[in-house]
Amino acid sequence: MLDRSEYLKNFMQEFEYPAEASHALLKTYYAILENSDAYAIFEQMLRLYESDLVFDYGGWVKMMPRVSKACNEPSETVDLVFVLCLSEHLRELYLRRGLDIQIYKDSCLDFKVKLM
Repeated sequence: MLDRSEYLKNFMQEFEYPAEASHALLKTYYAILENSDAYAIFEQMLRLYESDLVFDYGGWVKMMPRVSKACNEPSETVDLVFVLCLSEHLRELYLRRGLDIQIYKDSCLDFKVKLM
């Protein structure tokens, strides 16, 4: 089982998420980890994105309600945790392609705006 909690903690610290929000997002992530059905779906979708194959955005949108239901966490929170987890590979893609990392950071700030 791959535990992405340290990445999430570092991401939320880097982008200065409020403590209450960080706690709620990590609580949801741990609920996903603890539920084998939720984790299997969640991790499968992340690994698909990380494989650099064509990623079907609509496909993951349809799958996240199943994750939410399985771990009994709000769907909006599960969605945001998923997007934050996607950001790890996204950073890698920016660096690999020589794109300005500030564009990545600006994009990730949008996640915080949506949270607020």
